[in-house]
Amino acid sequence: MGFNFTGLAISKNFDKSPEQLFEFLDLSLEYEGEIDFQSGSGYKDEGYFDVFFSDTGTLIYGHEPLQISEHKSKDCSILTFMVSETAMTFYFALDENGERVKEIVDNEGDKQNLLGGEVSEEEKEENVLKIIVKEKEKIFGHNFYSMHEGAKGFRYKTKAHIEAEPIQNNTKTSTEEEPFSYKAPFYDSGTVASNPGKMKMNYLQYGKMNFFKVLERLVFLIVAYLFMTKIHWLFFIVFLIALVMNVWFWYKAQMKFKAGDVNPGKVLSVNPDRVAVYTNMLKFGGDYPIIRIIETKLPKFEKEIGAFIPTVALYNDNPHDYPFWAEFHPEPVSHGVSNRSELKGRLESFAEEDFRIIDTYMKEINTYEVGTYKVNIENSSWKDYPHVELGNLSSMKGPDEADQ
Repeated sequence: MGFNFTGLAISKNFDKSPEQLFEFLDLSLEYEGEIDFQSGSGYKDEGYFDVFFSDTGTLIYGHEPLQISEHKSKDCSILTFMVSETAMTFYFALDENGERVKEIVDNEGDKQNLLGGEVSEEEKEENVLKIIVKEKEKIFGHNFYSMHEGAKGFRYKTKAHIEAEPIQNNTKTSTEEEPFSYKAPFYDSGTVASNPGKMKMNYLQYGKMNFFKVLERLVFLIVAYLFMTKIHWLFFIVFLIALVMNVWFWYKAQMKFKAGDVNPGKVLSVNPDRVAVYTNMLKFGGDYPIIRIIETKLPKFEKEIGAFIPTVALYNDNPHDYPFWAEFHPEPVSHGVSNRSELKGRLESFAEEDFRIIDTYMKEINTYEVGTYKVNIENSSWKDYPHVELGNLSSMKGPDEADQ
């Protein structure tokens, strides 16, 4: 998990004249609709741009960095930025007074000044992501957290992208998809899945693999309905609760496959089926690796000790403003996808290093017991949070409880 976004901040407000903005960007765009900041500030498909305005500037999020000539900064400041916490790569360029004054790339801690010369000692010490946030706030007037939840932006798509679509037929085919920013119910306002699922859940498959979970909710709904119709209408309240539970269960499940984070897992045992899943719990900078061991149900073709499988998960936030998630809820992708070719493709999307990491950390924790385990504590950001235990939101200690 982590931030993955790219865009442009300009110290000019183009709110009253979108055409001037298009000319400034050298793009031919067409308006598609309004979008909220949570959705617009995340990952998006090629050809789409989400634009936000403040009193002092304009902020554009796109699919990849826009190349803007520095001479356009004669009467404004322009910040071009790219953040990928998945690849731990950060880039920004700052243009002022018609020339480029800074251009730095940070790849896994290796910082380079692309204008030539050495990176200053101050820049060596400072997190490049924090520099981007600071410069963006200077130009746009808001940082990632001060944008109010109701902030509205505007989605545009390139004319070339539009013309590539059928003009005479407004009916969507099964292969057409709406642009989607891959947010899930428990995700933070500025965060998206680093490896979003983008999968369509097979409801029959999910019901089969989670039979008893589905059954108990369905029985509760049926009993509540019978009580309401046969005994007393006041049982309508119980029926409504049961209905909401069922709707929420299926909504959360399909959102997990559509927007959840896909991570590698390893089968530890069968009957009971236990799987170790690796992820990084970071939200905003840092390094917070964990292994989560779950007890689940695997289809027959995945019941092989030592086999690696793809999993998909949602995360729960913490109430203490820590820079990491509190809970991690993975399950096998095979719970909602029955197509073996798709499952194979998901597995092949991981690097060999991902599998080696699981093996390394399993040796470190040296257990197959179900639970959430912080790993590589001494060499990661976990060393700053020895008092924090993961996996149970209600019992997570806050900063003021560190010495208790």
